[in-house]
Amino acid sequence: MPENTDTPIKSAIRNEQSILRTELQELKKCQLQYFLLSLGAAGAVLGFNIKMQDDFDSNLFFLAPLLVILPCWRTFFDKATTIIRLTGYVRVFIEDQIIKDDPFYVGYENALSEFRQQEENDIRNMNNPRNKENMINTPPEPTSQKDRPKNRYQYWMINWYTFLILSVVCCILPLFSINNFNYFHNWYIIPFYLLFVIAVIRTTFKTSVILNDLKYGDSSYEKVRNYWKEKVFDNLRTANVKQN
Repeated sequence: MPENTDTPIKSAIRNEQSILRTELQELKKCQLQYFLLSLGAAGAVLGFNIKMQDDFDSNLFFLAPLLVILPCWRTFFDKATTIIRLTGYVRVFIEDQIIKDDPFYVGYENALSEFRQQEENDIRNMNNPRNKENMINTPPEPTSQKDRPKNRYQYWMINWYTFLILSVVCCILPLFSINNFNYFHNWYIIPFYLLFVIAVIRTTFKTSVILNDLKYGDSSYEKVRNYWKEKVFDNLRTANVKQN
């Protein structure tokens, strides 16, 4: 058998590569579980509500699945940003380094700490009045619609629309139920209904912003990868050289 000639650093990189790949798989499984949980909660509550059609107050149960759907909807796309960030680290600190003769390795936790520090610095710079003025005077480069892939993000789009449809159905069903005439005669139900509707609108807006950022914004695969390389990797490499 060929002798393993990996240096200790390369061995550490290969070990972390295996760990992070497993973590990526677990994150994707977690996303799927949140999605299935939303479907299951909606189906269970709506099916249970059919047996209570004679009680007009039971119409309020149509809104119950939203207690599960809305948090799962938001968490699903938060997990997507985590997956992209972790993928960017793997590409820059693992895959790019493992083929080099003098690889640079700091570990995911150290690199993530630097990543978050750079994000905080960027936020402070954006809030600086001088930088804001420069950003206003320097419009962003336009992105051609032709350059945007149409089929790459279907998985995210299908999940987003599924969450949206489930939420809208839960809000509409009480209005079209058998006893809807008496439903709103109980004034105390109206604030609850409006509260859920506002929550659905807010979550729809928040997740749509995250989705667009994942597709074309700063959280996209390529931009996150470049951020790891230019803002994190280069800074850590420079700091390491100065220490040595």
